[in-house]
Amino acid sequence: MKQSIAGTQVDLLTAGELSHHLHENLGERFHSRWEQERLRGLKLVRLPLISQQAGAATFTLGEQSGGVPCGPESGYIWRVSRLLITSSQGYFQSGGAASSSIGPGAGVSDPAAGAQILTLGTLAAGVYTLQWTVSLTVAATVANNFAVKVGGVQVAQSINGTATGNYPQQTITFTVPSGGATVTLNAILLDATGTYNGQLTATPTLVAVGGGGDSAIVSGLYCASDQSATQRSLVDQVGINLGVAYMPGTRGLIVKSGEQLMATIQGATIGNTYELSGIATEVPTIMQGKVID
Repeated sequence: MKQSIAGTQVDLLTAGELSHHLHENLGERFHSRWEQERLRGLKLVRLPLISQQAGAATFTLGEQSGGVPCGPESGYIWRVSRLLITSSQGYFQSGGAASSSIGPGAGVSDPAAGAQILTLGTLAAGVYTLQWTVSLTVAATVANNFAVKVGGVQVAQSINGTATGNYPQQTITFTVPSGGATVTLNAILLDATGTYNGQLTATPTLVAVGGGGDSAIVSGLYCASDQSATQRSLVDQVGINLGVAYMPGTRGLIVKSGEQLMATIQGATIGNTYELSGIATEVPTIMQGKVID
């Protein structure tokens, strides 16, 4: 708005223009200061490594080597964003290897007890799903007489009649141990009349990493002031495999001063060493509002 002052034209701000400019400039400065304050005190930290040798098939992984708990120092708080548990004997992670298939073959007539009908050969350590079908090209005498074996150990038995035909079976899951194992389809009992055949397709769902592979799982995560309190402070019943990162969610897992992280391991191999590592955001307790929103 222009005004004449002592004969000079002066362009002055109106009350509305002045209010607009003040709010705009102050708003930008306030937002900048607020963002600086929000970030002040935040520190990204790697969690102290928890390492423990399994003395039983189920145990609590809960202290660092030397007995120091995995938790924030006095006066601080953690928001954990990532946890990972691994084994000294490797672990299994999501597969990606190609499927292995065999059959139908030439067939085996009048198979003896334990006779091999088909073989997938030796598969590498890992966890597999098996789609399989058994067939009779000549009628048999004995029903339900096919077995899937892994390393010579039966893991499944067929459900089939004695008439000629194909008998698709329910998909199964099996684990190949460290060092690999041969997967075969065998006759269970002697059958003096039938001709046996079939088809096998094994698809890896988890493959061994870092060695032979350890099939233990993480069944629970805890946050407590001492190991005896684990059952009173369950964070999550995760049921994850070793080597699979656990992401607690957008707000993370809060660990207060005086608390520590622990995990229950099931199916552990006695003598193997299990480790828990992770990443967290650390702030002084007085500024906990920065990580608890």
